[in-house]
Amino acid sequence: MPIIEVHVREQEFETRKRIAQRITDVIVEETQSPLHAVTVLFHTVNPDHVSSGGQMVIDLLEKQSR
Repeated sequence: MPIIEVHVREQEFETRKRIAQRITDVIVEETQSPLHAVTVLFHTVNPDHVSSGGQMVIDLLEKQSR
């Protein structure tokens, strides 16, 4: 029973739904697992709790939005 954990910023329900479906499709195709056996868990990550390359992600996101 594959369990996939996805850590993402807050996403709309429909976005999470599409992500879960695409991940499930790949797992079923690549592992021949039954569809009902694939579980996708979403964990919401606050961008001000994450660093990438020594910089806080919240700062990187703010720079991108300018």
